[in-house]
Parts: sequence; C-alpha cells; structure tokens
Amino acid sequence: MSASLTVMTFNLLDDQGEDSPNSWLKRREMCVSVITCYSPIILCTQQGVKSQLDYLQQFLPGNFRVFSISRILDE
Repeated sequence: MSASLTVMTFNLLDDQGEDSPNSWLKRREMCVSVITCYSPIILCTQQGVKSQLDYLQQFLPGNFRVFSISRILDE
C-alpha cells in the first residue's frame, strides 16, 4: 500500500508598497492560482505577514490552518 502527500513551499515575499511592482495587491490572485494548481495538503510559506496569510486562508479552497514560529504575529 502506498500513500501520497503533496507538500509545497512558497515564498510570499513581504508585502511592499502599493506603488511597487511586487505589492501583495498585484500578486495575491496569482499566488492563490499557483497554490491551487498544485493542491498541496501542507503549504509552507516564507516571508508571509499576517494579512497575506489571512488572505490565503480566505481564498484558498480547503481548510488550511496557520501554524507559526515566525514574525507573522508581529504585524
């Protein structure tokens, strides 16, 4: 018997100013699309701040829970 587990790591890159080409507002829909395409069971993120993780929880299908040992609590 074999089992499959899809794990994904995704660098969210800090939310930058709205005038930046890398602002979260400009990237967030693409991030959701890429993550959804891979349908991970476990999603690990880097550089995400609370507002980014909240957005992902709201717009990703499924029921992701946040576990943090990082700065997301400091936003």
